[in-house]
Amino acid sequence: MTAIVGYTDGHTMVLGADSAAVTDRLLIVCEPHKVFTSGAGLVGVSGGLRIGQLIRFQGAPLELGDDGPVPSLLRWIQALRVGLGPAGVLRTKDGIEELADSRMLVGLAGRWFEIDSEWQIVEPASPYWAIGSGQLIALGALHAMASWMAPRHPRAKVTAALHAAAMYDPGVRAPFEFVERPVP
Repeated sequence: MTAIVGYTDGHTMVLGADSAAVTDRLLIVCEPHKVFTSGAGLVGVSGGLRIGQLIRFQGAPLELGDDGPVPSLLRWIQALRVGLGPAGVLRTKDGIEELADSRMLVGLAGRWFEIDSEWQIVEPASPYWAIGSGQLIALGALHAMASWMAPRHPRAKVTAALHAAAMYDPGVRAPFEFVERPVP
């Protein structure tokens, strides 16, 4: 359970996350560092905390190649698959290799990409996106802000979306953490 929220205004990319770690019967507010920088990108991981730790500390850095963000992400995903295999966090289901119960939100070159557990890359058309159990609440808050709020720094919008998710999703909790990067 979590909320990972990204927003860009075309100048700055901000990625934020809550601090809840949830088990079957327990919610722990901790320092999980669900969002971090990796090379040229911003990365947020929902699902198992161990997967996020492995990607953050042992994963290949995400580098932006001359061929653009999607080919760069494909190379990074392949490097992650090779590196994460020995860690035991990949599984095969119906002949498809999966990242066990996790998804990622990646910011690269001013764009957001969701990478699901089957390594599929989806690029939303909006300048914002969210993943985790608080996804729908955060997306609703971001949509409402985009349509009526005066321009605000992306961090203010991400913070408001995280507060909305924490208010209405029992698996999302403050404090929130943020990483940001200028758009190249």
